[in-house]
Formats: sequence, C-alpha cells, structure tokens
Amino acid sequence: MTARTYRGPEATARHNYQRLFILRNTEIAAIAIGIVVATQFFDLLLPLPPLMAILTLIVAVNIYTWYRLRTGSRFGNNEIFTLMLLDVAGLTGIFFYTGGATNPFVWFYLLPLMIAATILSRWQTWSMAVITVLCYSALFFLDAPELSSHAHHEHMAHDGFAMHVFGMWLGFVMSAGFVAVIIVGMATSLRKRDRKLAEAREESLKNERLVALGTLAAGTAHELGTPLGTMAILAAELEHECPASDSELKKKLGIIRSQV
Repeated sequence: MTARTYRGPEATARHNYQRLFILRNTEIAAIAIGIVVATQFFDLLLPLPPLMAILTLIVAVNIYTWYRLRTGSRFGNNEIFTLMLLDVAGLTGIFFYTGGATNPFVWFYLLPLMIAATILSRWQTWSMAVITVLCYSALFFLDAPELSSHAHHEHMAHDGFAMHVFGMWLGFVMSAGFVAVIIVGMATSLRKRDRKLAEAREESLKNERLVALGTLAAGTAHELGTPLGTMAILAAELEHECPASDSELKKKLGIIRSQV
C-alpha cells in the first residue's frame, strides 16, 4: 500500500514563508533598479541616504527570513503577518522619499494586501487593508522632499493634477475594499474546500487500511482454518475409536474437538 502525505497548516505556512522570501527578493531588486533608473536616466535628486537605509532594513528582514527557513523553524500566520507589516512600512518609507502620494507606483500597496487575502485570516486581511489605506493617506499630509530642481513640481498645485492624485487614492481605497471583501471570501471558500478534500482523503486512507487489515485477517483465518479443521476431524475419529473403558482419554479428545 502506497503511503500518502498531506500538507498540514505548518507545512502550508512554511510554503507561504518561502514565497514571501522570493517576493521580497524581487522587491529589493525592483527598488534598487528604480533608484538607479531615476537618478541616472531621469536626473531626479533622490535622497539616497534614507533610501539606502530603508533598503538595508528590507534586506535585513529577508536575511532573517532566510535564516528561519534554513534552520527549519516553525512558522505561523502571525509571524507572516508581522513581516508583511514591515514590508508595508518599507514601501511607505520608499514612497515618502520618492514623491509621496504622487509616486506612480503607490499601487504596489495592493501586493501585500492581495497576498494577505489569499494566505491569511479574514481579520488579518482587513487589518492589512486598513493599514495600507492609512499609510497611503498619510503620504498626502507628509511633506515629501522635492525630487528635482525642475519646475514640474509646480504642476502639483494645479487643480487637474490634484484631482488626478485624489482619483488615484480613491481608486486604491476601492480596490483595497474589493480585495478585502471579494478575494477574502474566495480564498476562505477555497481553504474550506481544500480542508474538506484533505479530510475526505484521510478518511479514504483510513478505510483502505481497514480493508487491508480485514483482508489480512481473512487470509490468516483461512490459513489457520484448514489445519484446525483437520485436527477437529482427527480428534473426532480418535474419540470414536477410543475404547469405552478409557473414559479419561475419551474426555480429553472431546475437549480437543470442541476447542478446534
């Protein structure tokens, strides 16, 4: 009989941990490339010291993640949620020093939210939605440093541009709500279905073991039944042929026949 293995909650959490490690490596590479492109090709005056400090912290978080994976530690959704909050904090710092709410890549806030919706609980996803909306909203009120000495920042005061930025924010809030409601519901349904399938497979495996055990017992009984039947016949014949005067032997043969 072939053994089967099923992925439990701990194995699932470890798999999600590995995915986050890979995604964070991609995030680090994207930030580094973005800084190089912005400074070398678009002549933007980015504040490199704080950006490098934030990038270093993100790298440190991923080194910690790598260490946890390497040592075979136990994982849980609460730890994953905490690390994703650190990712959101890192994105907020990067956005603050690269244009604030006007940064065209602020939609990246949706990535940790979508990941949370697929692997974390409902309350953790809603918490992530609220936190990302608050971080995005804070960028409107924080005094972000100017990116260049060019006059393009004067357009930020224009009504049309302000409306565009507000529209970006409103679109993000609506998208966050959509993710938190729709995708969480879909992910919850999928997790319930997977749990029921795993339970059904476990039950099927137990039934297979019971059938195998029953077959083994039947085979053993058959193998034992043949010699026992022969012994019963011989005991009956010996009892029949035993002299009537030897009552003790006749009694013992009767006991043997009755037992087999």
